[in-house]
Amino acid sequence: MRISRDIKPLSYLAEHAQEIGQAFLEGRADLVVTESGQPSFVCMGAERYSSIKENVALLALLHSDQSDDGQDFNEAMNDLHAEIFS
Repeated sequence: MRISRDIKPLSYLAEHAQEIGQAFLEGRADLVVTESGQPSFVCMGAERYSSIKENVALLALLHSDQSDDGQDFNEAMNDLHAEIFS
């Protein structure tokens, strides 16, 4: 995440809605929106959101089937973290 590019005030969202929407369609970075200088919410494309939701559901399923060592779950979590934050 690049702070100068990916964190914007709420007013930016309203002023640049078309540009932001196009960025989401092209699969570019998510956008953290701030209110009064504090992070308030995250905007992302619908395809990316669906992918994250599916990955979380799969991880929950994987976790429920894990043995006591949890090694596979840890590897899956690391892979998901890399995918989300790349």
